[in-house]
Amino acid sequence: MDAVSANRIDANIAARPGGSVGLPAVSGNAGSNDPLQPRRAAQPDAVAATGAGDDKSVRGAKPLGLNRSFSAEEQSQLRELRARDREVRAHEQAHLSAAGAHARGGASFTYETGPDGRRYAVGGEVSIDTAEVAGDPQATLAKARQVRRAALAPADPSPQDRQVAARAAAMAREASAEIAQQRIEAQSGTATSGRLDRAYQAADDATSLVNLVA
Repeated sequence: MDAVSANRIDANIAARPGGSVGLPAVSGNAGSNDPLQPRRAAQPDAVAATGAGDDKSVRGAKPLGLNRSFSAEEQSQLRELRARDREVRAHEQAHLSAAGAHARGGASFTYETGPDGRRYAVGGEVSIDTAEVAGDPQATLAKARQVRRAALAPADPSPQDRQVAARAAAMAREASAEIAQQRIEAQSGTATSGRLDRAYQAADDATSLVNLVA
């Protein structure tokens, strides 16, 4: 079997139909130093700049939106980015949990910066070792099954996830065929050995009989 090494399982990072997480340049006069320029009043439902959720990647980042309010469009973008961030992280965590020892390190992410200056995960991937176990089809079969489970673990597997699952299934079939062949050979060897044993026993019996007659 050909070894397939460290295939990458990618999250489906395609933008949802009818929407985009692309962000326009932040504009407005909230940061103006002109004393004659009135400051824009905060909207009642404005999203606070410090409320970016649980994105650990933003530790130490300086929010660009501090002391300013966000437009309705920016608030919509922030909601979409936060939802995407949660979705991507859950997707990759599902891969990691199912892959177990076959995962090569943790998940890696690609980010997009929101109007609040924080980075949100919009794509991710987990590296998984899919090489066969040399000389051990039983171990290869078990590994292939686990890799397939890991590839399909997220609620919404990406096309790349499904490709990895298909390759793992093919590896499992090859390992199963090799195991079956080994069993056939073992049974054949046992049958041959049994026939030889019976032949030797018959020869011994004939010799004993001759000796008794003599």
